[in-house]
Amino acid sequence: MTVLTTNWTTISESDRRRIARWQKGMLALAVLCEIFLAADWYAFAAVLPFVSESLKLEAAEAGLAQGIFALTYGIGMVVWSPVSRSMTARNLLLIGLAGTGLGMVLQVFVQSYVQLILLRLVIGFFDAAIFIGNMKLIFGWFPQSRRGSVVGIILAAYSLAITLDFALGIPLTIATSWRTFFAVWRWGR
Repeated sequence: MTVLTTNWTTISESDRRRIARWQKGMLALAVLCEIFLAADWYAFAAVLPFVSESLKLEAAEAGLAQGIFALTYGIGMVVWSPVSRSMTARNLLLIGLAGTGLGMVLQVFVQSYVQLILLRLVIGFFDAAIFIGNMKLIFGWFPQSRRGSVVGIILAAYSLAITLDFALGIPLTIATSWRTFFAVWRWGR
């Protein structure tokens, strides 16, 4: 009995080009999502003193506002992991991006500590969808020999976002306000 196997070396050149285009597009989506994920984690940290002053937060409240997303991030990992079995990486990334992006945009308008906490909780939940989507993308769309470079690209985007959060975020916030920084950061990408 002959077993037919299909792999990168046995498919046609046109199929390879088509797959490569899809891989590049998906990687671009993954990078965008990772930038949003890092922005949520670190942009908020960069301007937390300004947010605290504006909303009159005590130190404990500011600390909780910064870290509370990790609670729903963990819960989101538990929720999104089994849900991801029936979803594509693209759909997970798009859902995560939409939820995180909307939550981050709404942070511009918060007027109270409770609103801020609720948004941080929502954002954390959708951040988890981005992480699970990226893992599904890496393992499902790229052969083992290329996964290291794909992970490197995604993590480089994360590092770039962290650098921009502090290098641009603090001066922009000082010059204008933390709300302006969040608005520019969300819409400027």
